[in-house]
Amino acid sequence: MELIEGQVFMSVETRKLAMEEYNQEVKILFNNTRRKLGDCHKYHKRDSVDGALKDTFFDITYSNRYIEKLNKEQLMSLIIHEVSHIKYPNHKQIFKNECNRIAKKLEFVFNDNYNKLELNQYNYIYECGCCGYKMGRVRPIKKIVYHAACYDKLKEKGEICIEEAKFKTI
Repeated sequence: MELIEGQVFMSVETRKLAMEEYNQEVKILFNNTRRKLGDCHKYHKRDSVDGALKDTFFDITYSNRYIEKLNKEQLMSLIIHEVSHIKYPNHKQIFKNECNRIAKKLEFVFNDNYNKLELNQYNYIYECGCCGYKMGRVRPIKKIVYHAACYDKLKEKGEICIEEAKFKTI
């Protein structure tokens, strides 16, 4: 999806969903430097006289780096995920149930499994020789690292070329 088209879609859908589900206004931000797909922050406004909480505000920030790489279904899943953080700030089972409830109400299949390796979020990929587990890293590992599940050494598979988004072989 085009960047501007994706930003407009995400802004409109996020505001609409937050108002419908939780009757809550949200501020939508877009950031080029974020390494996450999205973030939801909660702010409180206090009374100047007694310091009591008056209002609660939410900022939802999305990363421009990934909007173009996700399709409309993935963007909608991301919106549902971030809006659900208004009610549940963590990722426990009740949060996942809330995401599925909202998706079911919208007649949408919620899928929160974005493959970060496919989004080229990492510069280095390390792979377990035993089970094939892949681990992405922004910086290279300078020491020997073992995969905890099978205790085999992780080997560098290749370096991701950010410009071409392809693997470089070593």
